[in-house]
Amino acid sequence: MDILIKKEDLLVLCQKILISRGVPQKDANIVSDALTEANLRGQDSHGVIRLSKWITGIEAGAINPLCRVKKIRETCGTTLLDGDQGLGPVVGVEASNIVICKAKEIGICLVSVRRASHLGMLAYYTEFMAKEGMIGICMTNTEPG
Repeated sequence: MDILIKKEDLLVLCQKILISRGVPQKDANIVSDALTEANLRGQDSHGVIRLSKWITGIEAGAINPLCRVKKIRETCGTTLLDGDQGLGPVVGVEASNIVICKAKEIGICLVSVRRASHLGMLAYYTEFMAKEGMIGICMTNTEPG
């Protein structure tokens, strides 16, 4: 039996769950949007089903709900980020913002991230970049969806 839920209701539910586990509102919004977008595109393995794994990770101390992404190394066209064991979508959006900024300035950019949880649906980030007129390619070596 299928259960239908309005996107807005699912967003709010995800946000409330994340906030109840110490995730700041801004970050809860990013994660919830990334998860619901995956479900809406039929990529259910990268949608809200991930939430329970992330909550388990937060409760076990493996995921930092208050992550502070840090630049480890930077050149004019590259950046290496430390995700501070944060939620993948939060770190992924931060990385995407850096890519967009640098690529607008010099035409190309590569950002690498270490120490972040599963990023979810990678198309979320490439579409984020496309909205800024960029072509984005995302790759990951985290655990499968």
